[in-house]
Amino acid sequence: MKKSLVVLGTLSILLTSCAISNPVVNVANGIISTFSEVEKEFMPDYANISISVETTDKNSLKASEENKTTTKKIISALNTKLNTSNGDKLSTINFVVYPNYSNNGRNIVSYTCRNTILVKLKDLEKTGAIIDLAINNGAAKINNVTFDVENEQNMCNELLPEAINNTKIRAGIIAKGLNLQINGVSKVNSNCYVQNSSNYATYANAKLARTMSMGASADSEESSSNSTPIEPKSIKVRASVNVDYKIK
Repeated sequence: MKKSLVVLGTLSILLTSCAISNPVVNVANGIISTFSEVEKEFMPDYANISISVETTDKNSLKASEENKTTTKKIISALNTKLNTSNGDKLSTINFVVYPNYSNNGRNIVSYTCRNTILVKLKDLEKTGAIIDLAINNGAAKINNVTFDVENEQNMCNELLPEAINNTKIRAGIIAKGLNLQINGVSKVNSNCYVQNSSNYATYANAKLARTMSMGASADSEESSSNSTPIEPKSIKVRASVNVDYKIK
């Protein structure tokens, strides 16, 4: 553990703990103002997969009907792999039909119908297989894949005590060095930031081109060893606190 003390109108201390901790201490007007930030990485416990279903036809009704058929086919296939009792969920959002214009922008040449299927998947090892299943049953593309945690607040609560303790230690060191004593807390502010992990959209779309060229069937992706490799990344959580300690 390394400590450095700098005196330039204010006093500051930098400490690196098990994750990241950047405590700053300022002394002014009978107050020791301290700041500490702690960072830790957690593994996600579910994946969010956004799947786009797109159909185009000169007739808007036909585009819509074709989209409905494809969407139902994808949902039916996905439901065979989802475990709702384990927390898996499927929903649809953002259904839209819009015109496509000619190059001069004056004439409507066709209509595109778009629907989005959202999948919440608890078994992360199935992520690639779910993507392949959607693509092989007619999905136009995978918009994105994100990994997250069920209860971000629990992670924040785990880090806050360490951040608070850092400020307390530094305030005590500074007070002792100045022959002063800590006499309570004047003000406390805390903050927490969770950075989730995402975006395999480009890779998944490349998979679409590959499976189409190979003429792969929906059943060909049954084996997880043949599915698109999607590796969950850790999620960074940062907790920070500002504490003003009274001194006497």
